[in-house]
This record gives sequence, C-alpha cells and structure tokens, in this order.
Amino acid sequence: MLSCSENDRSHEIIKISDNLVDSIDVSCILGEVEYIAPTAVELEHADKIIADDEGIYILDYRTIHRFGHDWDYSGSFNVETSQDNYWGVTDFDVHNGKVYVLDHKTMLHIYNFNGECIRSAELGFYAATIKALPDGNILVSDAYQADSENKFHLFNGVELQEMTAFSPIKKQEKTWRHFMG
Repeated sequence: MLSCSENDRSHEIIKISDNLVDSIDVSCILGEVEYIAPTAVELEHADKIIADDEGIYILDYRTIHRFGHDWDYSGSFNVETSQDNYWGVTDFDVHNGKVYVLDHKTMLHIYNFNGECIRSAELGFYAATIKALPDGNILVSDAYQADSENKFHLFNGVELQEMTAFSPIKKQEKTWRHFMG
C-alpha cells in the first residue's frame, strides 16, 4: 500500500510498457518510501482495503479490521451474515461511522464500529458491489450479467427501501434524454 503525505497534482505521468521491466523501484518515482503493515493482527488475506478520514479498514474474509492512519489497531468484528447461516462477504463500504456489508446471499447489513448490526434488509437479488453515498443513500450493483437486467439499485440509507434501479448507458446510445431530470 502506498501513502502520500502531500496532494501535489503537478506530477509527471509515467507510462510503463509491458516489456520495460519486471519490477519498478518505487523510490525512483516517489522519493522516500517507507513500507508499513499492520502488526497488531495477522491477516490471512486482504479482500478489500478502504482508507478514509477516520482510518483504514481491511476485510479479511468475514472479519473487518479497523486501524488508525498510523496502523494503530482499533479493533475488529466478524460479520455475521444471512441470519440463518453464514455465506461470506461480497463487498463492504464505510461512511459516517457505519459499515455497510453485502453478503454472498441477498442481504445488506449495516453495522456500527463495535460490530453491532444496526439494520439488515433482503435485497431480492445477488449483489456485487456497494457504495455508501454522501447523501446517506446506498448504491448497489447487482451480480446479474444479462443485458436486460438492471445493474444499479439506489436504496434509502435509513429504511433500506429501494428507491430506483437503472442500467448504465452505453456510449453509442447516449442522447439528450439521458441527461434530463
């Protein structure tokens, strides 16, 4: 994982071709490089890593670990999914003190950082990804591959009721209608 201390956007773009080298010395690009890793807990693997203003969150199969930005361990909890049995975690997101979790079945769960389940809802479809939006709503993409199916579902972040669903627009199908409210 790389971390930058400054938000300098005046950098030069470096193109890397497939036949250039097998590895790159990151210090030649970034200057000083320091590799850090969590030491308070042994991770089997990191399925997803999220860093926000509050800290760093790592999904390790069905456990979500929380760290400070200096890798100070803040705790973890196991995600208990699909009320009748465990199916695994498909995706998760973190926003405003809540952890949003999709399980491998068809459930959406919201946890606090203490690992207490605040709310769960049956989605009615197999979900692939989740994003908690700044307005409090939740965007979920489904795992269906058929073109006729909806790809994205927007849920109210409080009642977890679906508000709308839509498919992405293909570039060749764009018209002025797609940009009208």
